[in-house]
Amino acid sequence: MKATESKLNEFLATPKTRFVIPIYQRNYDWQDHQCSQLYSDICSVAEDENRASHFVGSIVYLQDGVYSASDVKELVVIDGQQRLTTLSLVYITLYQFAEAHGLEEEAAELKETYLINRFVKDRQEKLWQTEENDRIYQRLIRNQSEEGEPFSRIRENFAYFKELIRDEATYRMVKEGMGKLSFVDISLERGKDDPQRIFESLNSTGLALSQADLIRNYILMGHIREEQERLYIEYWKEIEKNARDDESRTNMVSDFARDLLTFKNKRIPRKNLVYDTFKIRFPEREKSEVETLLKEMRRYSEHFGKLTNPAREPDAQIRLELEYIRQLEINVSYPFLLQVYDDYQAEVIDKDGLISVLQFVQRFAWRRFLVNLPTNALNKIFMRLYEEIRQDDYINSLERAIVRKKGTQRIPTDTEVKSSLRERDFYNIRSKNRSYFLDRLENYNNRERVAIDHLTIEHIFPQKPTPAWKKTLTVEDYEAFQDKHLHQLGNLTLSGNNGSLSNRAFKEKKTLNTGGKEQGYEFSRLWLNRDLMKLDAWTVADFKARHNRLIKRTLEIWPYPEVEIVEDLGTRDEMTIFEIDDPTGFKVKYAKIGNETIEPRSVKEFYVTVLSKLFADNPNPMMQPEVSKTILLERNDPNAADNEHIGRGYSVDAANSSWVKFKRLETVLTAYDLEDFVRVRLVEA
Repeated sequence: MKATESKLNEFLATPKTRFVIPIYQRNYDWQDHQCSQLYSDICSVAEDENRASHFVGSIVYLQDGVYSASDVKELVVIDGQQRLTTLSLVYITLYQFAEAHGLEEEAAELKETYLINRFVKDRQEKLWQTEENDRIYQRLIRNQSEEGEPFSRIRENFAYFKELIRDEATYRMVKEGMGKLSFVDISLERGKDDPQRIFESLNSTGLALSQADLIRNYILMGHIREEQERLYIEYWKEIEKNARDDESRTNMVSDFARDLLTFKNKRIPRKNLVYDTFKIRFPEREKSEVETLLKEMRRYSEHFGKLTNPAREPDAQIRLELEYIRQLEINVSYPFLLQVYDDYQAEVIDKDGLISVLQFVQRFAWRRFLVNLPTNALNKIFMRLYEEIRQDDYINSLERAIVRKKGTQRIPTDTEVKSSLRERDFYNIRSKNRSYFLDRLENYNNRERVAIDHLTIEHIFPQKPTPAWKKTLTVEDYEAFQDKHLHQLGNLTLSGNNGSLSNRAFKEKKTLNTGGKEQGYEFSRLWLNRDLMKLDAWTVADFKARHNRLIKRTLEIWPYPEVEIVEDLGTRDEMTIFEIDDPTGFKVKYAKIGNETIEPRSVKEFYVTVLSKLFADNPNPMMQPEVSKTILLERNDPNAADNEHIGRGYSVDAANSSWVKFKRLETVLTAYDLEDFVRVRLVEA
């Protein structure tokens, strides 16, 4: 590697030299504020006679001594493509101004010195962009335009500079300022320098590259340009197209890579460590390994694209279930569903099987929401859930796996759901969840699905009741609605006439037909309003009857799995601590603690080993009073024969049954938010 300080204009003026932006580089995306700062710096150094130069950063390129057929030396730009492109746009602006204002010699000098290689017979442009950017950049140099061109930051930023350089005085100033710009010229040699490592080092200093940018560079950088372009067009470009949010038009490759790594590693990488995790998981960058990896990524990215953009799924029934999952934002299920979708594509399961899985994901997540179970447990559940599926008994094995979950990972029982539904405020929950709930209640077993997008939430007993309500209700009922039942499920419905119904008395709401527009409940075609048509008043007794009907319907739509669980710990495979009701009479054949596997001689040794490893890594959660009291954590007492040393001068009580030890581990692992960190294989003692 050789680094020197150079003048920008001298660097660009190097004859028979081509600056190539490789296909793996991120798209050119400098915004107005970055162009404005650069322009300000150019003008500032031009106006200051005492300043000989202005530093604009570094440009890193790979120089391997290989010349093209036209004897043009190619420098592959590893870092600095954004500023190099922007500065070239400034030179194009200066060239076009000179040409338009009769400064023919200056125009020719600008073009032939900084923009093209004049005596090259094939493509003459000195700076070679990627794909669409390259086509637009070429047309700017040729001063050409095309109707209906797609949006491009290259064109937008050129227009920005063209608007600023509108007179000869500004032209002269900018031209002089460009001549004072300097940068650090960092030249790498193929075979001697590691461009990927240097690239990582440069971009660890704050440059805003996404995890996906780093992964793309890592995969493609080690190959010759022709191979890079083939792999990019055949695979990576398709991955980027698939892993894209169609509504916001944002790139989601980093999210996709995180989900892919989650189900590959059975651990969820932190968002800012996806690239580092990817390198560890896929260390080989040889051509055959890379192509195999890219084929797999392209396949899974197609599934990811349908999960995040349900409209891409051609089957209407599958699409509806995907829309529900997206509405509930059960994104944590994607690592699991990527594998299920892959089984569907491979015909391991059929369409009905896929729909059943998608519905079960909703059932599991929604029942947990109804009883306010923590959502953070879902990450770890879905991370390993696919391991527990038997392909010859797909749905039943999935349901059994979930029913076995205990504690914070459990699927709530009907009793829990009923108890929560009787008391819960359903008006002041997130609107997406509220809409999902009422949509499913309305359309259950409905052959003609009702779109509720244009409907709004209607309080039957209104939030601001008119005096007429006091006349039609007892004092007890009136107060009960206001104080307790106002936002509960039984008092809520859907209506397209919420503004008309407003705070009116119940009889008016039921029969309202102003202007023949049939606003009242008795004209509604909604299932949710069907029982209201038969009532003459709205009392607490009516509310409770409707409330109970909706609870019953809820349990029918999101039923508890009807699977038989035969607990045989002697034959089951690995389980988390939370899945084991009672380990009495069993021993630990082996245990996986994070990435390490141990074969303890006793449950006691297993218990102490887990606590020691957690305590050594981070003692704070175990020091919390509710945890330390549970495990009897204390400073080492040499006289306490039953205490076991776990490090840092602390010990725990270990003179208790296997059942107690496992329950205490549940408390500890919950405090660490590591419910899946420990997995054991039990056999009969």
